[in-house]
Amino acid sequence: MSNRIEIIAKDYCTSVRDGTHNSPKQVKDGGRPLITTRNLKDGKIDFNKTYNISEEDFLDINKRSKVDKWDVLISMIGTVGEIHLVEKEPNFAIKNLGLLKVGNETDAKWLYYFLKSKIGKDQIKQLLQGSTQQYISLKSLRNIKILVPSIKEEKEFIVKILETIENKIELNKKINLTLDEIAKTLFKSWFENFDPVKNKMQRKSTGLSKEIDNLFPDNLVKKIPKGWVMDKINYHCDIVYGAPFASKKFNEKFKGIPIIRIRDLPSQKSKIFTEEKHPKGVLINKGDLLIGMDGEFRTHYWVSDEAWMNQRICKVVPKKNLSVSFLKNSLRKQLQYIELTEVATTVIHLAKSDIDKFELINEQRGVIKKYNEICKPLEESIIKNSVENQTLNKLKDLLLSKLISGKLKIFNLNTIVNNMSN
Repeated sequence: MSNRIEIIAKDYCTSVRDGTHNSPKQVKDGGRPLITTRNLKDGKIDFNKTYNISEEDFLDINKRSKVDKWDVLISMIGTVGEIHLVEKEPNFAIKNLGLLKVGNETDAKWLYYFLKSKIGKDQIKQLLQGSTQQYISLKSLRNIKILVPSIKEEKEFIVKILETIENKIELNKKINLTLDEIAKTLFKSWFENFDPVKNKMQRKSTGLSKEIDNLFPDNLVKKIPKGWVMDKINYHCDIVYGAPFASKKFNEKFKGIPIIRIRDLPSQKSKIFTEEKHPKGVLINKGDLLIGMDGEFRTHYWVSDEAWMNQRICKVVPKKNLSVSFLKNSLRKQLQYIELTEVATTVIHLAKSDIDKFELINEQRGVIKKYNEICKPLEESIIKNSVENQTLNKLKDLLLSKLISGKLKIFNLNTIVNNMSN
C-alpha cells in the first residue's frame, strides 16, 4: 500500500497564480527580461529568445505575479506542461505562465519532479482545453492533485536521488560543451586566424611544441598560409542526403526505427517511427555529422541511437581520416554566410548546389593531421558522456513515476544514504 497522500496544488503551495496577459512593449536599452511559453524548454529558460520590457512594466507585472526563488513555473498555453524550477533569485517577469509559489527547496523540488513525472503529465493532459490552441486554465492548475509522501524523510531522499541523476546529466553536458569549445578554439587559431603563422612572421613564439611549430609555414600568400590551398568540399568528404519517407507510414508506437526530421536534430530524439524500408534510406549512427537544410543552418554531431535520416537532412561523411571537429568547424562560417545572405519570405533553404560550392582549407605539412589527432579523443569523450546521459535519462524516467507514486519502496533510508556517501 502506498503511503502517498493527495494534496491539491492551491493547498500544497502558498499561492497559485499566473503571469500577465498583457503584451508590454519591448525596450531597446535596459529593462528586464519577459519570459513566455516559448522561452521554456526541457526545464530551462532560454534567455536568448526573450526581450526586455521597461522597469515600469516589470514592477507593474510583479505586483500580481512576482517570481521568487523556489517557485515552479509551468507553460499554460500552446505547448502546455513545460516546467521550470526557479533555483536562483530571478530578475524577470512572466507572461502566460503558471506560477506555483512554494517557498522552500525540498517542497519546490518535489513539485517540480511530480509535474515532470508521467502521473503529473497525464493529469495535465486531462485538464487541457481548447480545440485550436490548447491551454490549461488557472482554476484547473490550482486543483491539480499532487501525490506527497506521508514521511518527510522519504520525500527528501527521493528528491536527493532524482537530483543526483539530473546533476550528473548536467555535468556531462557541460563537459561536452567544454570539449567542443576546445576543438573550436583550436580550429579558429590554426585555420582561421592563422595565429602560429602570424607569430612566426613577427618573430614571436607560437607557444607550441617544436614538433607542431615546424608544421606551420612562416608566411601568408593571398591571406592564407604559404603552401595551403582551398579545395572543394568533395575533396574532403562525401555528402549523403536523406530520403523522402512516407509520412502516412509514420507511427508513435515504437514500431520500426526512429526517423529524424529537421525539428528533431537539436534534441536528437524523435517520437516518430517507421517500418518503411526506403530504397534510398540512410541510417545515422553515433559520431555522424548532420546538417538541417531548412531554417537555421547548423551542423549537429549525432550522439544518439541509430535512426533513419529524413529528407532535407544531409550527412557529412569524412574522407582521409578527418575528424568530425575539423569538418564541423570548417562548415560553421560557410553555413552562417548562407543563412545571412539567403533571401526568403518564409523559411530559408540550403540547396545541394550551395553545399557543392563550399571550400575547405587543405595543406600537406601535417597541421590538419595533428589537429585530428588532438580532436579525435575529444570526440570519443563527447560520445561516451552522451551515451552515459542516455542511460541516466532512461533511469531517471524509470524511477521518476515509480518513486513519485510510491510503487518503488525505499526500505532502509539510512543504509542507502550511508552507502551512497561511501
